[in-house]
Amino acid sequence: MALTYGKTYFFAVRGKDRTTGWSASAYSDGIRVNRPPTAAVAGPSGEVNGGAEIRLDATGSRDPDGDALRYSWRQISGPAVQLSSPASSTTTFESPFIRPGDALQFQVAVSDGIASATGSLAVTVAEAPLPSVDLQVSATTVQIGQPFTL
Repeated sequence: MALTYGKTYFFAVRGKDRTTGWSASAYSDGIRVNRPPTAAVAGPSGEVNGGAEIRLDATGSRDPDGDALRYSWRQISGPAVQLSSPASSTTTFESPFIRPGDALQFQVAVSDGIASATGSLAVTVAEAPLPSVDLQVSATTVQIGQPFTL
């Protein structure tokens, strides 16, 4: 017998002892065939700047049986950041100031209480522009050993 996802099946077992004539029956409370959820992860497209608040989103995740989903975010590589809500469908963090082109990897596990699925996302940090300094110097005479101000 092939079972269909999302349906509930009930089973009965009956037996009889040939020697004593006793018989017994057992019934199941119902067994439901579960389909696993799918994890969908969204985040920034392109590079992000250091110091920016970054949002990771798994609200596109679905369970084909309509079961409620639980979420668990974790960082799997890159300099450590603090996730704001690791047990929520969305979480945020502040992008660190790191070497340009470095990537931070994140993973979300989505569970319906029976089965789970994972999705991952890379966030790449952009090259931060160097600050500019406008320095104006006028000619002056400085005596050796004497303090001076620029």
